Amino acid sequence: MILKFFFILITLLITLNAQQEEKVVVKIGSYKIYESEFRERFDFSVHPKLLQSVDKSEAKLEFLKQLIAEKLLSLHAKEKGYDTMKVFSDIISPLEDMFVRDQLYTNEIKNKVKYSPEDISEGLERIKNILKVKFLYSEDKKELEDIYLYLKSGSSFDSILTSRIESSDQE
Repeated sequence: MILKFFFILITLLITLNAQQEEKVVVKIGSYKIYESEFRERFDFSVHPKLLQSVDKSEAKLEFLKQLIAEKLLSLHAKEKGYDTMKVFSDIISPLEDMFVRDQLYTNEIKNKVKYSPEDISEGLERIKNILKVKFLYSEDKKELEDIYLYLKSGSSFDSILTSRIESSDQE
């Protein structure tokens, strides 16, 4: 009986929580600025006035006005059909690509990489080392095989390099 009561109570709390609508801060035409959007964008934006010890509520009001202006500009652009113009898509397409690339990087690399403070310390030490690398290059397989045989027979890497054109790139 107690188990049944807890199940009903939990189900009721979950449905009540799910039914709560998010608080709308401002409604502009068909656009709504929700409290979560405002909070997230405010938190991740730079506010020079806050550095000048201006009241935080004043900075929030100014930021809200900027958001309203942004939404009004967006509405105006939509009314004029700017969102369907080729110029608009030429501007937006690279931005979309950038955001998709950044999200892909976050999902596939950044969120999967784990490192410790020791790893960071080791990396900071390793970055101080400067490696000077010399290389031999050729698109001709026969030439590469010959170079390999010279090296295998004991010829000095540097002596082979000095007789080749790529040595001038490695000064």
